[in-house]
Amino acid sequence: MQTQDSLNFSRIFSRIEKVIERCDALEREDAFRVEASGSRLISSDIAQIRSDASRLDDADLRRTATAMSYVLESRANYGMAVAKNEYVAVAREVTKRDKYLNEARIAANTALGYEKLPLAYFTLGRILVASGDKSDATIAFQQVIASRDSDLTPHALEAIRKIGTSSRLSKPKIIKFLKFLAVTILVNIVPINQFMSNMGMILAIIAVIWIITIIWSALTNFFN
Repeated sequence: MQTQDSLNFSRIFSRIEKVIERCDALEREDAFRVEASGSRLISSDIAQIRSDASRLDDADLRRTATAMSYVLESRANYGMAVAKNEYVAVAREVTKRDKYLNEARIAANTALGYEKLPLAYFTLGRILVASGDKSDATIAFQQVIASRDSDLTPHALEAIRKIGTSSRLSKPKIIKFLKFLAVTILVNIVPINQFMSNMGMILAIIAVIWIITIIWSALTNFFN
């Protein structure tokens, strides 16, 4: 169930999206530029966003929504060239809030819509990993690598490595395999009557368990 803060934040972000659309329209010099009402609407919406943000109880959400209002103000007054890096900063801030990954994705994609910033791609990749969309996340990280950004490329390579590792073989599958192996050995190699009467068989079972433990440790280290 969504909290009141969650609902209010969603409404704020809907208003933010409308302001972005109006800024797009102004930059294309279409009807909003002619009517001159576009700028007034943007200023009004930004003021409302800031007012709504101030009433949020959650300090992180309040800070994020307020920051976005200043991004939009920079955009409206000075154009996208000033605001594009700030969109990424907002996306990175929202990413820390798992419940608002969709909003974070919107902010990152907004920045990418104007310039293919490596940091925006990297941020988007992290958002997509958190959302469980590992395929698109890999594509985003590959864009970072293609940019040859010296700071972010090593992190992108590591992120892709982790995605690949987690996709190969999950621990539950390993556990099931080892359980199956242990049961097979006990049923087919160690007859129950000998188990009960023969100390050698008990030692054999201990040896089998020891071998399985080594296999488990090796597989766990390999796939981590």
